[in-house]
Amino acid sequence: MSLKITHTILIILSIMLTGFFSYSMINENNESYSTLFSIAGILFTLALSYYLISILEKFKTL
Repeated sequence: MSLKITHTILIILSIMLTGFFSYSMINENNESYSTLFSIAGILFTLALSYYLISILEKFKTL
């Protein structure tokens, strides 16, 4: 496996993990920190998605 493919797979798995974390925090019954964690998870998911898009564009030029 090349380094590009490994890096892309790890980013995709990280996006899935943070997306699942956000989803589980939104459905959490305990309201103490679940809202804060769900917002942070959504922001990290969006940031990782942007990073994936930018790194795929960079890999096209390499």
